[in-house]
Amino acid sequence: MNKKFRLAPTLVSLVSVLIIAGAATALSIMGRPMFDKLIKPSFQPPNIVFPIAWGIIYALTFFACALYFSAAPASKKRTEVLIMLCLCAVFHVLWVLSFFVLALLFLMGCQAKPATDDTDSDVSIVEWEHSDIYTDADIQAAMDTVMTYFETEFKGCTLTQLCYPGDASADLFTEWAEECEADEAIVLYSSFDTDASGGDGSLEPNTTYDDFQWILVRDNGGTWEVKTYGYG
Repeated sequence: MNKKFRLAPTLVSLVSVLIIAGAATALSIMGRPMFDKLIKPSFQPPNIVFPIAWGIIYALTFFACALYFSAAPASKKRTEVLIMLCLCAVFHVLWVLSFFVLALLFLMGCQAKPATDDTDSDVSIVEWEHSDIYTDADIQAAMDTVMTYFETEFKGCTLTQLCYPGDASADLFTEWAEECEADEAIVLYSSFDTDASGGDGSLEPNTTYDDFQWILVRDNGGTWEVKTYGYG
């Protein structure tokens, strides 16, 4: 078999693989918000691993198709290669569609709602942009922890808003993780009102506190724990 690459078959293989990769990537992006909200096991690889792995798979697919297509002795064999490539594309796109759309819709419906949903319905959660550091489930779990802690420890106060500051605060997360000797840290901002008693007496009565910080830590992807809170 002649292993020399020919221009036309190589270009056909390249364009075909790029179309397959583009369609699969588009479907993956559509399903990414749902995927981020899933509660995942601690042994899941980092997000950066997935594009690298798929990039290698697509590169090997291109190399195999271009090599075989270039070496095919007759047009009939080249047609067989194209048919196999098309079948590969169809099944690959169908798999991505079934996982990122149908399966995720099913899994999202099976996940339990946080226990704080009924008790903290008056708390305004500021919508956050997609994070490359934490999944939506991670951020929501941290907020649930704050709401539960606030309800228990801040008597006479009403929590009104919670906010994730975004990945721009990554350095702050790292500093707090090192300070608290934890694997991970996250910082949330809140607003709350005090009643006439000033909560437990340490806060100003009838006052609104804005940009009040909450520092939470965890180890090995476990449960968030409120480590400290306040200003500064």
